[in-house]
Amino acid sequence: GLMIGARGTIPGFLAKFWNSLGLDRVYLSKIAIAAIRGSISILRNHLYQIYTL
Repeated sequence: GLMIGARGTIPGFLAKFWNSLGLDRVYLSKIAIAAIRGSISILRNHLYQIYTL
């Protein structure tokens, strides 16, 4: 799998690997944005989840 940080950070080795394959960087940015959105979704779930006892 790809290594994208929870905050959407892209390690240097992944960027170099991506470029070595000649892939468009637009897609790498979209993957990073998706990681950020997922993290925000998880955070919202934890902050606003209603706990029942």
